[in-house]
Amino acid sequence: MKLNLIPLGINGFFPSHNRQTACYMIQNGQTIIILDAGTGIARLIEPELKKIVDEAKKINIILSHYHLDHIVGLSYLPGICQSKAVSLFAPVYPLIETKLCPEDILYRLLSKPIYSLNLNDLGITIIPIRDNFNIDGLHISVRPQKHPSGSIGIRINNSLAYITDTIVDYATVDFTKNVHLLLHETWLTDLEAQTSIEADGALAKEKHSWVSGVKKIATLSNVTILAPIHHQPQRTNTEIEDIIKTLSFNSTFQTINLKEGSIYTIP
Repeated sequence: MKLNLIPLGINGFFPSHNRQTACYMIQNGQTIIILDAGTGIARLIEPELKKIVDEAKKINIILSHYHLDHIVGLSYLPGICQSKAVSLFAPVYPLIETKLCPEDILYRLLSKPIYSLNLNDLGITIIPIRDNFNIDGLHISVRPQKHPSGSIGIRINNSLAYITDTIVDYATVDFTKNVHLLLHETWLTDLEAQTSIEADGALAKEKHSWVSGVKKIATLSNVTILAPIHHQPQRTNTEIEDIIKTLSFNSTFQTINLKEGSIYTIP
């Protein structure tokens, strides 16, 4: 069966320009997998997307890491899918750097007085990610990535790979080889990669990926389609289109500009 990808949030850090933060829904019949739970998860109350949620057996959420722009949407769940069972697959050490368990990490956000409920009130089943696993016949592969506090890359069969919040790392190529659709963060232009200094004094490219590096990874991986994601929130939609053009020029793959709420069918 073919998979449907529905981007719910393609931004990093914070929402801007009608783009929400990291969240992607994968539909396989009555199986739903949500990659990260940023502010984009709120789109699931929109009528066409709510219908998909209502018809699903349960909700499976896979976190790439615990930065706020990737987990804040967990606090929205009581208003989105009250009647659905939710399984949350969350990475643990050594796939990420912290040795805290997912419950301890998430309780910091989902507890009083910051939140009106406590984590245990949400009815979420938390499943630690230590290795590859399966969800309703879909094989989920994971690998550790370089990012402050760590993150994981996620691959679903040969259909899709989700690589966000990481540097340009050519070790990614083995993980994404021959995948049909590569979602890869493209936070930086090449110029920004060389000149942007983070608050800790490090170059931004020591935390995030840049255009030419992402293009090389997609080329070496022999992907069919590349979709740049996790956009810098100050980036205008026109500037993103310019990045798409740069990635598309003389490339071996198709590059697409994902639109939130649209449905993309993947073999």
